[in-house]
Amino acid sequence: MSLSQQYREEGNHILSTAGKNLSPVVWEGRVTSALAKYNAALTTATNKHDKASAAKNYAVGSRKLADFHNTRMVTKNMKLILYHFGEAIKHYCKAYKEGRGRKSSPWLKDIKSKLSTVLQESYDFAKDEDLGHGRICILDKMLEAIEYDNFRGECYIEIGQVYFKSAVLALDKKNFRDSLSLLKECYRPVEEAKKYGSRSGNKYVLFEVEVIEKDVFLQTCIAESIQARVIGDDMLAKALKDYENLPMSLIWEVMDWYKKSTLLAREQDIEVEAVAYAKIGKVYHRVLKMTSMGKMNYKKSLEMVATLHPRTFNTEEWYKECASGLAEIQKDSVLEEEKRKDEERKKIIKCLKNELEELDTHKDTVDLLKFVYKRFPPKNPKHVLVEGYDKNMRKTLCVAIQHYHPDKIDAEVHGFKWKVMSEEITKRLTNKYECSKGIN
Repeated sequence: MSLSQQYREEGNHILSTAGKNLSPVVWEGRVTSALAKYNAALTTATNKHDKASAAKNYAVGSRKLADFHNTRMVTKNMKLILYHFGEAIKHYCKAYKEGRGRKSSPWLKDIKSKLSTVLQESYDFAKDEDLGHGRICILDKMLEAIEYDNFRGECYIEIGQVYFKSAVLALDKKNFRDSLSLLKECYRPVEEAKKYGSRSGNKYVLFEVEVIEKDVFLQTCIAESIQARVIGDDMLAKALKDYENLPMSLIWEVMDWYKKSTLLAREQDIEVEAVAYAKIGKVYHRVLKMTSMGKMNYKKSLEMVATLHPRTFNTEEWYKECASGLAEIQKDSVLEEEKRKDEERKKIIKCLKNELEELDTHKDTVDLLKFVYKRFPPKNPKHVLVEGYDKNMRKTLCVAIQHYHPDKIDAEVHGFKWKVMSEEITKRLTNKYECSKGIN
């Protein structure tokens, strides 16, 4: 038996006495003593077979200590946990390297499996701890201990994911600047992962590279869209504050930033795109006084928001401005249309002066009905005075009012002039109807 093997067996014996029933201090002391024996086995090993075995044993002990400090200790020593994870990874790598060609295939396969497990445990440790950028430091330390392309690629994927998730969190907090900075940090680990994944033929790594690249592109578009919108907001606010007469070149530059925001967010984030359209609508409506363009962009924004149901945006300032702006434009549009129609009606009334005077000469109800149906017959040929109409004048007047009622006249088909004439006829028929109470 070689000296290295003796040290290993002594270490194995000490490690076997480190049961869970021991106090933490005693347990840690025994595992540490076992590691000292394994280290002695490594330094006295004269062949690769013994070096591989000693390295494996040292890795097992280091992993136990990492788990001990991570799960059993009330106060976690981050540096110590990181150190033991690193030692476990480094010695599993060494065991695999020294054992190749000397150890059996099952032995080597077991080492790779244990290395993969301890790497995942170290990644989980980095995810569980609220360390911020410290997570990257942990993973970088892991990289120092990893010798094989296959596992280095996976570690770089983990680093890339940490940067990406941090970028998403930053954007959720409306901090697009930090988000863009973190997204740029994704480039190096993703490229490294691609390199090591290609070199080792690791399909998992190459698949994850594609996923992260797509996610980073999408998130970058969204962050840059928000950035463009904020630049537009700042420029507009400054222009409104500093200039009594707004320079149009500056306003159109603001619009360019808002339009850039819509383009970057298109098919990436509906909410961000909707905000940009609301901003464009506001500039057209409030600043440029181009209400038709303002209305179009307000409507586009609200239509996009509707697709996000059941989410609501009633408390968002941009949404409230968009909704109130559109309502204001629509109200003004209705008032403007009513004003236009009223002016047109007045002109038509002047044109119909002779007809209306002629209408008013027929004071008798029967005479009026005969005149109206003969001189101004309804457009529907079925609407005529029936035989015996004068037997029940109240009923006849009611039917006549229905025949001429302006609400049933389509101005697009029969013209606005006929609609006005029908309205005037209806007024006179209604007056006769009101006066006919008590008449059969």
